[in-house]
Amino acid sequence: MDSIRVFLVDDEEELVSSMSQRLENRGFVVETAFDGESAVKFLKENDVDVMVLDQVMPGMDGIQTLREVKKFKPGLKVIMLTGYGTIDTAIEGIKAGAVEYLIKPCDTVQLTEMIKSMFENGN
Repeated sequence: MDSIRVFLVDDEEELVSSMSQRLENRGFVVETAFDGESAVKFLKENDVDVMVLDQVMPGMDGIQTLREVKKFKPGLKVIMLTGYGTIDTAIEGIKAGAVEYLIKPCDTVQLTEMIKSMFENGN
């Protein structure tokens, strides 16, 4: 089986670095972006299997990013990730097209299983 391609988008560079390393150590191929604009540009030119997207970012936030991406990649599986989790923000993320929602800091094992499940159910 090919490696699962994960796209991690978060403005916290230290978190991105740490999470990328943990996911790569588990066999995933990880691409990263640190803002919504870069994420949209990357996805217009590249394919990934699952996107892990921070909800609160400066500039284009996660919800705006998700809405823009869903215009040209409607089937992309997205996990929203935030440190500011409330029922309202979770509902907003799901309405915009996220499949799952996790609160930071998230457990790597839980995230790994969620990504694998999305990949297996989406292909």
